[in-house]
Amino acid sequence: MKKIPLNKKDATNPPRYTWRLLFSYKGSDVKLESKLRVQMIPPAGNPVTQLKDASGFWYEVLDNQENVLFRKAMHQPIKFYMETYGTSIEGPIRQEKIAHPKGVFEVLIPDLKTAVRIVFFSSPLDGGLRLAAASPIASFEL
Repeated sequence: MKKIPLNKKDATNPPRYTWRLLFSYKGSDVKLESKLRVQMIPPAGNPVTQLKDASGFWYEVLDNQENVLFRKAMHQPIKFYMETYGTSIEGPIRQEKIAHPKGVFEVLIPDLKTAVRIVFFSSPLDGGLRLAAASPIASFEL
């Protein structure tokens, strides 16, 4: 395979940076545990158009004027239920409520100069309304 040399413009551009944010949760209480700036290309985001009555889980990075700079959808990281097989692996899979939900999760956001806050949106965490419209559940200053 033929190697293609980098042009001078590519060689002089500094690498991109990303913030790695670590969160913990107990029940529906979410806390920012740490943030670390790392040298890596940030993940691709999702369109930042208005999401009316959308369900699911995502986070948004905002500027001082509440403009959405970055949005990323993800699987629900806050677990209130788990799948179980019951007494037999051949039995039906069931959703069982976790008595004391707790855990950690990580998100990656681009290092944007005008970013001041991250906001998490989620459909209801506890109960059978997982397809209901999402609303803000936590917000943190960057």
